[in-house]
Amino acid sequence: MTLISRIPVIFDTDPGVDDIIALLFALSSPELEILAIIVSYGNTDLDSAYANVLKSYQAIRRHLDLHPHDAIRFPNFFNAIKTIICRGSDGPLEGALHSATYFHGRSV
Repeated sequence: MTLISRIPVIFDTDPGVDDIIALLFALSSPELEILAIIVSYGNTDLDSAYANVLKSYQAIRRHLDLHPHDAIRFPNFFNAIKTIICRGSDGPLEGALHSATYFHGRSV
């Protein structure tokens, strides 16, 4: 049996629906080790994007509380090293902010 080395990643996201799905895939990938999640503006404002990441973690926690046997499906949810979740930029360095909140909404 060959040992597979996990790939360390820092997840940079502006979590709308597409980014939350990507985060769920990353949390369920045994090949990755999520070191940090940097949340920034994009499809929605920074506060809503940050709340979306926290809500996703809460939803997984509630699911695993009800179905502990599913823990094997989320290997990155139980890292030995806690994943850092931090706020990034709340707007562009230059120019006007163009978000898609009108389309994506404020939260998922």
